[in-house]
Amino acid sequence: MALTRRTLAFAALADRVARLLEEHSAHVRSEEVDAVLNHRIEQVSEQMGVSPRTALRYAPADLPETTAALILEVLATREDSRAPSLRRHLRLVEPAPGSPGASGRRP
Repeated sequence: MALTRRTLAFAALADRVARLLEEHSAHVRSEEVDAVLNHRIEQVSEQMGVSPRTALRYAPADLPETTAALILEVLATREDSRAPSLRRHLRLVEPAPGSPGASGRRP
């Protein structure tokens, strides 16, 4: 189950990533930031064998910075305004089935 901004720790991480992106004049929808964070947290939870909520408790302090850097790197590689959206371009951030951002499409 995907974490949402109703979870205080997730909201704090997502807000920090959004602020870091804004500092670089990068405008990314909150749903896309949430999808990237959820994906990264879900990867760790699978490796640890715990729930995403538990994995969130072990998130490194630099998770917002590394996530923002990843998003900025992807944005920098976009060739023109017709490039795929951030979510489509970063196929690894496809939201988990049943999450608010799930599209039902498979990569």
